[in-house]
Amino acid sequence: MCTSASPCPLCPRPADALAQEILSHAIAGSPPVNGHHNRNYVVRLTPSMARRLGREPGSQVLVRVPRHPELPVVIRTWDRDHEGHVMGAARPLVERVPECLRQYKDLAIHAYVPGRALSEECGDGKPVDALLAREAVGILARTHQVKADALPDLPPGRSPAESGRDFLRALAHQAHRQIVRANWPEFGDLFTALGIPGDALVGFAERVPDLVPRPPGLLHMDLHRGNLLLPEDGGPALCLDWELSSYGDPLCDLAIHLVRMRYPEHQWEEVMGEWYEAMEERNPGAARGMIRDLPHHLAFERAQSVFPDVIRAARTLRTEAGAGDVEGARQRVLRAVRDAERPLRLAKLPDDRAVERALAPWLPSPGSKPAGGRPRWRGAGSRPATTAGGPLLGHVPGPVGVPAAESLAGVSAPACPCEAGRAPYSAGREGAPGPSRVPRPGAGLLGTRALL
Repeated sequence: MCTSASPCPLCPRPADALAQEILSHAIAGSPPVNGHHNRNYVVRLTPSMARRLGREPGSQVLVRVPRHPELPVVIRTWDRDHEGHVMGAARPLVERVPECLRQYKDLAIHAYVPGRALSEECGDGKPVDALLAREAVGILARTHQVKADALPDLPPGRSPAESGRDFLRALAHQAHRQIVRANWPEFGDLFTALGIPGDALVGFAERVPDLVPRPPGLLHMDLHRGNLLLPEDGGPALCLDWELSSYGDPLCDLAIHLVRMRYPEHQWEEVMGEWYEAMEERNPGAARGMIRDLPHHLAFERAQSVFPDVIRAARTLRTEAGAGDVEGARQRVLRAVRDAERPLRLAKLPDDRAVERALAPWLPSPGSKPAGGRPRWRGAGSRPATTAGGPLLGHVPGPVGVPAAESLAGVSAPACPCEAGRAPYSAGREGAPGPSRVPRPGAGLLGTRALL
């Protein structure tokens, strides 16, 4: 953390008069945009607030207030109030990271960038414009240039010099402590009914093999369509929400990005190739062994995701908005368990009836009237919807040579955001490159031994 004698805008502090004033304006203004972890308010600054923040009167800021109580379903390397420190370290190297103006223990004030999240323009499973995909992996490559001496100290037991194997094992143990153990008293019976043991991630950690050495660096750890902002000014996309950042093997960030962006399977090879080139250009050696080691990071992403996905599905059934969507909850649970089956070496997959029985305690009480109508099960033998966003069970398409569990070929949606009469993403962009390169013979992921 900052050791300056003067107040540092990156360091957490108790709420002061400015924080109270801005929060009051936030609550009295427009309704917040609610994320999984924060309530986000856009606040127009009064002259008094602007003067203390060093901004123009009438300019806007983003006020982020943690949700309480927060469901512990994410891996956190640093406490949330270190987000401003991480953003400050990234800003010199990563284009257009929003400035953190003040970081309090329970409140953060960021510079506001008008724009729309990619998720609003281009939904999961749809192809992403080639230029935008290139910008996304470019953000990951620039992020990885940030080194440990500019960041908060890692928690006990972690080292900036740890091996790739130790890093992945540490993540698995963190997920076990911060997600599984934290939620087991409430959700243990549900996971047991689904055939998922409480020590599943501990077993995963024990099976992680030695990995190819790669230079460590800052990782965003959550770059998906909801965190990729398309600015109103038409400039390059920028990345939001740095509170889950970590430090270590860059393949972890790639795996998270591939899975959570929900790219159609046919786009994976293109994105992996762009990531390889961007990473090697800015961090020589950081993409070494990609083909060999990426499956292990994909497997971990699938393995740990079953816990937050199942927990959120069950909790949703007890909310007014989600009480009627029993079918949706069942589909999400089946998909999550199916994705985690091989990474966690589950004995068997639960069928529809088993999932129905497991979720039964989470349904509204008999006397209540669920929102959205009467819940209905599709019945035994039905299959969950195909996962959009890459192959299932943690496998990489094509380059690793392992077929996907279900083919996603045939996705024919147009590249977004180009629908409803919108111009392609690259249109009108000053200096925007042309379409994605056509691989040279023998230079694609399937034919380049340099990637192995």
